[in-house]
Amino acid sequence: VIVKEKSVLKRIFEQNPFLNQKAIVSENLYVCFLSYIADRHLIEKIDKNLYIPDQFYINEDVIYIYCQDGYGRTKLNNNFFENKIKVNGTTRNLRTLSTLIDLCNTV
Repeated sequence: VIVKEKSVLKRIFEQNPFLNQKAIVSENLYVCFLSYIADRHLIEKIDKNLYIPDQFYINEDVIYIYCQDGYGRTKLNNNFFENKIKVNGTTRNLRTLSTLIDLCNTV
């Protein structure tokens, strides 16, 4: 289980590097919450160019993922990242992240 406070969820949402790009469809944005910060050396071994048009950006214990054709068709899924960077994670779409933030307001 990965637990985040509301302020952290909001920061993660707001810092998504893909949100302000014009060609990006928000329905194809995902966030992978990592159980801890991955080793930089393992991250640097991943050749981002091999997965274009899909893109990702890792910031500490969060991976921001853009899947042009949807999460079901990308190689950039949980198993991919867990195998490459040796950290457990859980991935949610941007809508779910937004809903989680809203739910925090009701508690």
